Amino acid sequence: MTTHSPSGSNGSEEPGTDGTSPRKAGYYHLSRAVLYREYLIFVRYPANAIGGIVIALFFFAVLFYGGQMVAGQALTDSIEGIIVGYFLWTLSVGAYSSISNDIASEVQWGTLERHVMSPFGFAPVALLKGVAKIGRTFLTSAILLGFMIVLTAVARRKPIGFSRGMKPTTGNPSTLVATAGVGCLRNIFR
Repeated sequence: MTTHSPSGSNGSEEPGTDGTSPRKAGYYHLSRAVLYREYLIFVRYPANAIGGIVIALFFFAVLFYGGQMVAGQALTDSIEGIIVGYFLWTLSVGAYSSISNDIASEVQWGTLERHVMSPFGFAPVALLKGVAKIGRTFLTSAILLGFMIVLTAVARRKPIGFSRGMKPTTGNPSTLVATAGVGCLRNIFR
């Protein structure tokens, strides 16, 4: 005589032995899940992303136009350094604050305990969430960089281009490196 459980199975099978055993999740799956979650939050709350870009652009405009009023030509001569410096500042502040804000949000939502109790532990989950936040911050800072370049070019009534004879069509790798801020080292050692 066999007994039947309410779920319809005969009671002799243990969970996971019915041929559909659960897959083991690795760090690849964790990173995909974290990146996908970050993408979903970014897409579902576009006002946060747009608002952050607008506020950062507002502060840059205050810095740029206020500096033009006070310093005039001295600011205009070093505008590339100011743009790169502000870009790197937004990257660092955005990455730092987004990680701490994310942990505070997890505490508020009551989901921080899930990260601590996950099979991966808290450190890998927090690390991957930090990498995802830095990627999102880089994306929004790159958009901000484009707006800053356009804003300064329009205000100075100059065509958008590169200074000191660098042209975007030459394929000069320092063009991309200078945008990321590492090109500042070239000017330091001159």
